[in-house]
Amino acid sequence: MKPVLALLLLLLAAPASAATFQESYLEHYFDMYPSKATAAGRHDLDRRLEDISPARRYSWLKYNRGAAKGLRRILEAPSTSFEDRLDAELLLRQAELEAFEYGAQDRPGRDPLFWIGIVGDATGLPPGPR
Repeated sequence: MKPVLALLLLLLAAPASAATFQESYLEHYFDMYPSKATAAGRHDLDRRLEDISPARRYSWLKYNRGAAKGLRRILEAPSTSFEDRLDAELLLRQAELEAFEYGAQDRPGRDPLFWIGIVGDATGLPPGPR
């Protein structure tokens, strides 16, 4: 299932919670940045490298824009608990940062340090399970 479609299905499900978004967003984040998953202690993606092709970057941008909209809805809901508000606020800031870097800034297309960080993360990690 495409990430954008999965997000739309998640948005339509009621009631939405920050915990559901947190799990979904982290899965998408680690799928986009597998070397960060390894650094965080998840070794199921050890054998993958980042795919930052133009199509993948566009999909990631759309996903983050949609995630930000959904997280704003969670924050606006009066039934959202304090703990879920904290999680939603943090995820919202991350989604907005990713959308800004991939959209307005086009950081992968304009900033060579963006790529150096990915290469450094990928080469500085210990080998995963074999």
